[in-house]
Amino acid sequence: MDIDDEAMRDHPSLAAAEDEDHSDVRAAIMALDEEYREPLVLQVLLGYSTEEIAAHLGINPGAVLTRLYRARQKLRAAIAGAGRQ
Repeated sequence: MDIDDEAMRDHPSLAAAEDEDHSDVRAAIMALDEEYREPLVLQVLLGYSTEEIAAHLGINPGAVLTRLYRARQKLRAAIAGAGRQ
């Protein structure tokens, strides 16, 4: 699954985020490596469970949890860094 900019732009949650001027969040999500972006989008935007993400990506559930944790860490750092500019 390749989650590209167009797919992200078309999702209602992200459209609302842009309306609320949260483009920094959208940019931070898109800047994530695909390894972290895919499980995050699958869970947060599409509502997949950990097990569903694992099956979809062909990895074990523990790896999904690790990737989600790291994705959130990277997002926090990116957004905090954007706020300092």
